[in-house]
Amino acid sequence: MTTSLSRLRSVAFTRQSGRCFYCNVPMWQRDPAELIKKHKITVGQAKRLQCTGEHLQARCAGGATLQTNIVAACLYCNGTRHKSKRPLSPDKYKERIRRLMNAQRWHERWVFKHGLFK
Repeated sequence: MTTSLSRLRSVAFTRQSGRCFYCNVPMWQRDPAELIKKHKITVGQAKRLQCTGEHLQARCAGGATLQTNIVAACLYCNGTRHKSKRPLSPDKYKERIRRLMNAQRWHERWVFKHGLFK
């Protein structure tokens, strides 16, 4: 029996308390309204924080769509990881993103201004 990516993403979102696996910023799944209201951000800003299902081992590298291989990641982190010709491993990427977040050099300034990173 295969489980859909959307179901696995939802489970990961709950397991991670609604925060991105990589940058630890809150995300939204179905409707950004609550996140927009709570953090006073725009619809455009919220779009970058949409929850996506991230395969830790990419499908093209043989990664399966199984709960052990799926984490919840914001649209920005997920998309950025795969822009590189040789993407970093999930652990190395997470380490890099956390280092950049601590220096406020990953997401745009509004993420820090609105207190989304803790």
